Amino acid sequence: WYGIVNGRDSMGRQVVKYGKFVKQCKVEVYPLELKICLYPNESDFTIVSLSRSDTVHTLEKFIREVFNIESTKRSRLYNRYMSNRTYDLIKDMNLEAQDIGMSDGQCVLLEVQNEDGTWPRVIDQASSSLKRTHSRI
Repeated sequence: WYGIVNGRDSMGRQVVKYGKFVKQCKVEVYPLELKICLYPNESDFTIVSLSRSDTVHTLEKFIREVFNIESTKRSRLYNRYMSNRTYDLIKDMNLEAQDIGMSDGQCVLLEVQNEDGTWPRVIDQASSSLKRTHSRI
């Protein structure tokens, strides 16, 4: 039942510290599964597993590798909450996934800065807001 079986690889597990004030070490049996995507292709996502103790910076580097984004390009990461489908900019890249409340099935969006220094989400939000204003007139 337990142990190493011939012809099969072992499953590595990490020991993770849980708790904000009182830390407890536990074996992470089930890693965190996230949907990662690149703006504006939110429906074209990849499911990845990572440790709850991985930092946001580690997650960003991993997403860059998956989508072949150069390390020299500026980017921003957003958390998408499933309940209201809003995106929150993740500002502190040194926090762990568990510290910012990431949960299984959650979507993390990477936005890459345009060559002219603008951010695509800001431009898209401004243009959709302008369209809504014109439709009310």
